[in-house]
Amino acid sequence: HSTGLIYCSSRNKCEHVCDILKSKYKMNVAYYHAQMSESKKNEVQNKWKNDQIKLIVATVAFGMGINKADVRYVIHYSMPKSFEGYYQEIGRAGRDNEKSHCILYYSYHDRKCQEFLITKTNLKHTMITHTLRQLTEMIDFCEETCECRRVIALKYFDEVFDRKNCNRMCDNCKKNISCEARNVINE
Repeated sequence: HSTGLIYCSSRNKCEHVCDILKSKYKMNVAYYHAQMSESKKNEVQNKWKNDQIKLIVATVAFGMGINKADVRYVIHYSMPKSFEGYYQEIGRAGRDNEKSHCILYYSYHDRKCQEFLITKTNLKHTMITHTLRQLTEMIDFCEETCECRRVIALKYFDEVFDRKNCNRMCDNCKKNISCEARNVINE
C-alpha cells in the first residue's frame, strides 16, 4: 500500500471517513485533528513517518513541519478554503520526485458550507470579503473544465507554465480537447 493523506474540513468528517476506511475496507489508517491530545497527535505522526500507518485522514492541522518524501497521493475529500492552503497540501505528495496523484473532490455543499462559515464569523468586513474572494478563487479552480491545472496554479503565484510541459498529467490536459474563448454577446 502507498502512503497517502486525505484532507477533510472538520474533525467529525475526519473521524467518519477514517472509520469507514477501517471497517469497510480494512485499511491501516488513522485520523488527525486539532482536538486530539498532543501525545496522540505525536503517536499518529510517528507511526505515519515510520510506515506503521500508511494513510492519515486529517484536517489542515496536520502537515506543518511534515516532510515525508514518499507520499504517493493527497486527496481532498472536502474543498479547501483557499488556493494557498490547497497548494501547500498537495505539495506534500511526491517530494521524492516519483509520480504522485492529487485528487480534489468538490461539491456544491462544500461551497455553501464554506460560505456559511465565513459569513457567520466575527471577522471584520474586510477580512470576510478577502476570505470570500479566496473561496471564489478556489471554486473557480474546481469548476474549470478546460485550462491546464498547472497553468492555473502557477499563474496564481505569478509564474508562467507552458501547457505542453504538463504532459497530460492533469485532468483537463488528459481530456486532450482544445478550448477557445468566445465573446457570445457579439455573436
